[in-house]
Amino acid sequence: MESVPSTIGHFRAHLLAVSGILIFLAGFICVERGLEVPHSQPNTPSIQVSLPPRRLVLMVVDALREDFLDRQQDWPFLSGELASNRACRVPLVADSPTVTLPRLKALVTGRVSSFVDVILNLGSPELHEENLVSLLAGEGRHSVLLGDDTWLKMLPNKFLRSKGTHSFYVNDFTEVDTNVTRELPGELAADDWSLLILHFLGLDHIGHVEGPRSRLVGPKLLEMDNVIRQIRKSLPDALLVVTGDHGMAEAGGHGGSSAQERSVALVVLGTPCLPLFPDDRWAQVDLAPTLAALLGVRGPAQAAGALIPALLAPLSSADTLEALRNNTRRLVRLAPGQNQENELLDAEYLRRQWLRGHGSWKAAAEMFTKSAVTARNVLASRHAPFDLYAMALGVIVAFTGTLWTLVTAITNKSHSCSIWSAIVAASSLLGIHSVGCGLWFGRSLACGSSTPALALQTVVSLGVAALAVETVVVVRKQQMGPKLSLSDIPIFSTAIIHTLSLGSSFCVEEEHLVWFVLLPVVLATAALRKPHRWPVLLVLFLCHLPLTRFNSTGDKWASAYDFEDWLAGKPITTSLFLGLSLATLPFLVGRGKFVVSALAVIIYLQKAASGSVLAPFISGILSERGVVEARLFYLISLAWLIHQLNQRRTSRAAALRDWWLLAACLVHRPHDVASLSFLSAACRLVLACLGGSSALAGVAASCLGWAAFFHQGNSNQLTTVAVAAGYTGLTDYWPPLVALQIILRTYAGPVLAALELAASLNGHSRTAVLAWSGQRLMAATFYLLVAAWLREHLFVWSVFAPKLLYEASHSALFTLLLPLIA
Repeated sequence: MESVPSTIGHFRAHLLAVSGILIFLAGFICVERGLEVPHSQPNTPSIQVSLPPRRLVLMVVDALREDFLDRQQDWPFLSGELASNRACRVPLVADSPTVTLPRLKALVTGRVSSFVDVILNLGSPELHEENLVSLLAGEGRHSVLLGDDTWLKMLPNKFLRSKGTHSFYVNDFTEVDTNVTRELPGELAADDWSLLILHFLGLDHIGHVEGPRSRLVGPKLLEMDNVIRQIRKSLPDALLVVTGDHGMAEAGGHGGSSAQERSVALVVLGTPCLPLFPDDRWAQVDLAPTLAALLGVRGPAQAAGALIPALLAPLSSADTLEALRNNTRRLVRLAPGQNQENELLDAEYLRRQWLRGHGSWKAAAEMFTKSAVTARNVLASRHAPFDLYAMALGVIVAFTGTLWTLVTAITNKSHSCSIWSAIVAASSLLGIHSVGCGLWFGRSLACGSSTPALALQTVVSLGVAALAVETVVVVRKQQMGPKLSLSDIPIFSTAIIHTLSLGSSFCVEEEHLVWFVLLPVVLATAALRKPHRWPVLLVLFLCHLPLTRFNSTGDKWASAYDFEDWLAGKPITTSLFLGLSLATLPFLVGRGKFVVSALAVIIYLQKAASGSVLAPFISGILSERGVVEARLFYLISLAWLIHQLNQRRTSRAAALRDWWLLAACLVHRPHDVASLSFLSAACRLVLACLGGSSALAGVAASCLGWAAFFHQGNSNQLTTVAVAAGYTGLTDYWPPLVALQIILRTYAGPVLAALELAASLNGHSRTAVLAWSGQRLMAATFYLLVAAWLREHLFVWSVFAPKLLYEASHSALFTLLLPLIA
């Protein structure tokens, strides 16, 4: 039966497309990169040393970037130890993703991380692979932990004693480290452990909230230097290894693959550097087997790292050469190849010559190291095969939902498929799927045989079948909607241009440039439709230009000087700018101007309490970090929202739009409030020019929303996720509230544009919403094809995989939003 597209049908298509994206994502990133080896390797000799095993303190300073060590004024003791050759500094390079869980795994197992660890990082699942802690336990030696409780989730019941601190409450710069130093004297006096792990979180938290150039970084580094001094004074004979889990981006976050995020400091105190490869930069995975050698145990079974020869000074010459030889032979067996095998043969020859007293020990050590590094690089480049069947199914499912949405938006008609037609078509699809799983793809994630998996396969098959039948019927009847006018083509072209641009790695990294160029096209088209509005639209264009420089983003220009940098150190200017931006809110929110004005004042006071702006004469009565002010804002604003939703003259979309605009101002940085006001005004003017019920308006709203997304400093890298915004008004880690506020901060622009679109429709037409979601799904589905095609690309894990996570989160969020705006 033919009808106007329904909200349920639209939601069903969107949900199916998102299911396809998630299926593809599971097949794409849920693979283990790197080494696949059994836990026991009987042919691999253990690394044994003649010296008695030493105690070792592993001090992990979260987000300790390598160049932070250059600030000698903040490291007086450490700098002195390095200058007197009582310590060895070696730069490390961490693999992406640069988030805590995979980096800690690399430190103790030496294996290359999988991108799926980004998702697992939220849950910190138990580590079952061999690691330094388990190897020591196997020899009856104990480990102790003080610090980040991620270790306790990763290695439960593996420590003799432990004192964990929560790692997610990023507004805590002090107590999170004080909890470690408070327990430290007792552990330094104890003699029942071989490995003491200390994990300090304060520096990472400062980075998330204020960035690497914060005035708080220096005192925090000095605090860490004092801890190093304390350990060295108490345990002069122990080795102290100071390192980070990852670096810190210029914006303060981490999770991406920039040089700053991958650059990690490493200093070993209690030993000088051996003069072997002194200027080389080593991989983070090299640290685990190196620490194993220093502790007198064999390396973890899955370790893909070479030994760092500069750190082996505590071993005798014979022990050093034997450790290098054993580790190199293990790596070459795991990664056979002519180059490394020939280098190993040369190293064995040089070793025999040295044992006979005719050769050079240094030459043999360097040749073993060269062979190990070659094998390590081969192992690091390996990854398990992609689940191509799951990826193909994901593309088909996503394409079906996207095609239904686009066809329905173009024709403004839908066809209800009979249940029997859907069952017959779904049965055929399930039959083909079962044959494929039985004959060829039995190991695929998409071929699960559990009851939930079979139920999911049945539901997805029914959805694909029903939407496919409906789409074919509508297309065959050629029920096309209104014809496009010449002036409509530019805006529709923006959707196509953006979609095609995703085929370029440069445009994925610098997607903000695409949207910044396409937004003026939308404004120009609106001016063509309503020529008398061109002066106001010109003003919007002139406002757009400086907004592109508010926050540097992307890859190549992430560190460029921007408006935020210019405001740094200018509290009066920042305060005035925020005040002017907040003053626009009563004009943008049409109802309850008194309440809106009061909420704007509360937002300003919250920013003042957190130290972002000035509040003369009343700063003494404000709460710490603006917690009370933020909670007061939510209390009043939510009560006002409920009141607005109960008003008949106020549409649901308009009430939600007004609340979202105000709440977004609360969690954004002071200078970003202006971009929210700009977006709200631009949406209303452009949609009025284009006609709120047209597909044209849906595409235009999408363009405006995504331009605002990048105005506010977001990107396709995890680095720019504003974790600190999630703790607005909180004094502890509450996962649901943190997640909601991070979503509010990240997606303020796109969601506000969608709500503006829905408010302009006022329930009269769903064509614009169909076009809005169709543009989103078209780009996401095309990107699945790009990711599948370029899965062996050099930048697959640093560029394409993070973008894939973003596309999945974008689409999932807008599926939840759809019932509110359709």
